[in-house]
Amino acid sequence: MLYAGLDIHKAFCQAIVMTESGEIVKEGKINTSRRAIQAFFVSTERIKVAIESTGIWDPIYDWLENLGHEVYLAHPLKTKAIAYARVKTDKVDAKTLADLLRANLLPQSYVPEKWIRELKSICRERKNMVCKRTRWKKRVSAELAKYRIKTPLANLYTKSGR
Repeated sequence: MLYAGLDIHKAFCQAIVMTESGEIVKEGKINTSRRAIQAFFVSTERIKVAIESTGIWDPIYDWLENLGHEVYLAHPLKTKAIAYARVKTDKVDAKTLADLLRANLLPQSYVPEKWIRELKSICRERKNMVCKRTRWKKRVSAELAKYRIKTPLANLYTKSGR
């Protein structure tokens, strides 16, 4: 069995693959793209991969899972070995993730099914849009109040108010 650690960033990932005994098989800095990640992790053997829980973990998790690898999402707050390391580099982070996975000490985050993640994403986006709309309404009201403009209607944002 092979074990891997993947330290994810927006533009690149630092990856390392090692054996059960900790011998490094492959390591490198790769682009955060589907093609680059799949090229790095192409293997006839199944790999257990530990990835960081960052803002962009979703697609990488799916790409690795589609390749047939076991993917584990590291809990960011509980992965104290990375947070408190004296030497903090991407290589060290990737190796630490792989070592924790190898030793069965990786604190994991819950990963919901893909359809649930997609639904959450849609709900999050709607919430953001509603917040932006509310912010604009408050700005308009503040501008009207600043110039002492009184409106005959209680609510400007109804059909009659427009």
